[in-house]
Amino acid sequence: MSTTKKDSGSEINDWGMWANHVLAELKRLNESIEDIRKDLTGVTMEVVTLKVKSSLWGAAAGAITVIAILGVDFVKENLFAPSTRPAIQYQAAPYSPATTNPVYPPPSTGATPAVSQPAPLPAPQSPKTP
Repeated sequence: MSTTKKDSGSEINDWGMWANHVLAELKRLNESIEDIRKDLTGVTMEVVTLKVKSSLWGAAAGAITVIAILGVDFVKENLFAPSTRPAIQYQAAPYSPATTNPVYPPPSTGATPAVSQPAPLPAPQSPKTP
């Protein structure tokens, strides 16, 4: 049912005008949907990139945690565990009035090393006057 009317001396087909308008709107909407699909593809790629980065950061944090735990365990086992080596017995040397410090024997021998006293400083001299 197409209607025609005369406007300024020309015939205008109302259905033809609406058909052209509908086709133009469909083209515009199709272009808009294609733009949205492109944007969605870009966002999807960004999400995938962020997932990969977050999994790498998580793996790195987990590895650091495991290394720290193993390091603490290693230090506890090696530094604070009882030693299997025999304990070294140190004995104080008898006090001597010639020395002001007691002398301890070295760990390899039971002998007491001799301690030498530093030489006394010379007496201060008065300056000579001419």
